[in-house]
Amino acid sequence: VDALYEQVYHELLTYMANDPSTIERATHLTWVAHNLERIADRVTNISERVVYLARVDRTTAFLCVVRLQPEERDCLDLPGLLPSAPAWSPR
Repeated sequence: VDALYEQVYHELLTYMANDPSTIERATHLTWVAHNLERIADRVTNISERVVYLARVDRTTAFLCVVRLQPEERDCLDLPGLLPSAPAWSPR
């Protein structure tokens, strides 16, 4: 995703340099590309954390979940980490 963002960014700069009438549209597209790249980075980070929680010792994982705010805990769907959830098993 990072390489694709760099490619799009440089192509848009080229369009803007060659035709100043495209500056406004290209600037908007640059922001779209930037935000999509940030979303991809965040999704990667969340995925890495979920994989970590699914693989670590249950006690360690439970302690990680307990540190979350109560409203965040309600959104978690990590079976086996909370006492009321059924045991987790790999598929």
